[in-house]
Amino acid sequence: MMKTLVKIIIFVLCGLSILGGVAAAASKSFEGLNLNKLKLPRQVIGSEKGLNLLQVVGVASSSYGDYEYLDKNSRSTSQVHAGTIVVAVLQYGYGNANAASLAASEPDDTNTVTFCGSLSNIHNCRAGEKVSGWIYFYQFNQSQGGYFTMSANSTAAPFGTSKVAMTIKSRQWH
Repeated sequence: MMKTLVKIIIFVLCGLSILGGVAAAASKSFEGLNLNKLKLPRQVIGSEKGLNLLQVVGVASSSYGDYEYLDKNSRSTSQVHAGTIVVAVLQYGYGNANAASLAASEPDDTNTVTFCGSLSNIHNCRAGEKVSGWIYFYQFNQSQGGYFTMSANSTAAPFGTSKVAMTIKSRQWH
């Protein structure tokens, strides 16, 4: 109950940027994800506000340690992941995230962080900046990897649903 209350308070204080498109002054953590190591396309084609990119940008686990950084064309991790697995999904543009799953299991915990800037200059938002997108962190405890899926619906043109799917290798999956 307390954890839910904390998330609601954080949303109210920092997440209002979703409604107004302007960042709050508070800086939020990218949970160990190094923004300089992200393997993103140089640009995307489409509306400035609609959902333009949905990409798994990193996978971390207790067995691997750090994030394995992935590009848009990655269909599988190259490293073996097991134990607590965190999947980081970047959404560039406005949209609503749908449920995520790994090996047909729901995440044990989630966290969402806003970011600002273009794809070549993603950074923590400063007060007054327009939010460019979100990074969703999905944590799966005691996982052996498997097939990860997640989707999001664009809330502005171009309307539609974007999906990401990939295999997260573990001892049994490679």
